[in-house]
Amino acid sequence: DVPDGNDNATAITDDDNPIYKTLTVYPTEGIIEPFAQLPVAFKFSPNYSKKKSGFNAQAGDPEKQPSRNFAVKVLVEGAEIKAGNELELHCTGKAVRPNVELSQSILRFGECPVYDRRDILLTVKNTSELPLPYKFDKLPNFQARPPSGTLKPMQSQSCVVSFAPGQMGDKKNVMNLTLAGGLAKLPIRCMGQAKAAPKGAKKMLTGGPNSQPADFRPTFNFVKSEKADEKKARTATGKWTRAQPWEEMDLLTSSAWDESKAGSAPTDLKAGKETFSLQKLAANAEHKKKYDSFLTQAAEERSKKKAEKKDKKFQAKFGSTSKYDPSNPDLGMDRDVEEPMLPLPEANEGLWLQRPLDGTTPAGGVTRLPVDENRLISKKFKPAPTTQAEVRDCEAELTSQELLGVHASHKVIDFGEVVV
Repeated sequence: DVPDGNDNATAITDDDNPIYKTLTVYPTEGIIEPFAQLPVAFKFSPNYSKKKSGFNAQAGDPEKQPSRNFAVKVLVEGAEIKAGNELELHCTGKAVRPNVELSQSILRFGECPVYDRRDILLTVKNTSELPLPYKFDKLPNFQARPPSGTLKPMQSQSCVVSFAPGQMGDKKNVMNLTLAGGLAKLPIRCMGQAKAAPKGAKKMLTGGPNSQPADFRPTFNFVKSEKADEKKARTATGKWTRAQPWEEMDLLTSSAWDESKAGSAPTDLKAGKETFSLQKLAANAEHKKKYDSFLTQAAEERSKKKAEKKDKKFQAKFGSTSKYDPSNPDLGMDRDVEEPMLPLPEANEGLWLQRPLDGTTPAGGVTRLPVDENRLISKKFKPAPTTQAEVRDCEAELTSQELLGVHASHKVIDFGEVVV
């Protein structure tokens, strides 16, 4: 039997008890021959429960503690062992939660040309009391070096997380750091923007019989992880646009003239659509640019006329040119309005302090007693008066004005049900 440590507790026989899942004994029963020995194996395997979240997670919750101690008393019973003379075996163990600290959990590599790389240094520290094996996930465009290993207690390991894109576009993924074979996982968000490679750049593959070990070592290009505001400012100003065909060629010296004027425009038989020359594509783009500019300018003019009409109507109704004037009926309340700074009255008297800042007692004042938050009653009185002044104060009758200054802490005292 495995009791739970309480002297008044009965023997536990339910296999669903956590004690049985933490400590197992094999074999649990058997026969020992006279003057023989039988090996018994004790296995301590504490369960790893997931951390609670939200309001259920309390600061003193044992599930949030880095370690937890277990103590179990095992009793060995037998047919020839009398009651009360069972053999006792005390088993103790300590369960340690796999805890790891990361120097950063969000890695922003910024812009990186295709076939190039960007690297960020990541520090992993083992804060638990046991050696902890770790392993990084394998992801496209992102990789960690070293990909796996074992951290000793309180050991730190510097890892390099690399971003090596193979094609253009925004790359985002979550790289999980797996601890102790899957007992815990820490997500690491990786993101980067791959831009076009320089003209003529190709992916170089290292290999061949003449290659040396140093040729296979990567050339790191370390950068600092971008902040969120830095990324937002960069993407707003440096938006990437694909270069158009007519922008990379001189149309005046090019021989790709518009053949549709000669009545022999080529036709894409496979797609079933007519094609255009570079001159025609450039003319269409210029026409679209002028039309977009006209629409934008017309919208701005309409918005301006609408605002002027609204201001004239407001002035005719309230006799003011600005609707943000606090003296207007609207009191200046409108959307996207700056907070008004109300003028403060001028100070015409000095600052009054019950206790001066230098710590001295003010003249004619009474020194306040220090407040003890651990005492329920700030001042306690004697059960009976002992001096003549105390007897005189207790026998004095209070006037009506003095009775108004008497306040009780409780208006109703309810003792509930009392058993006689």
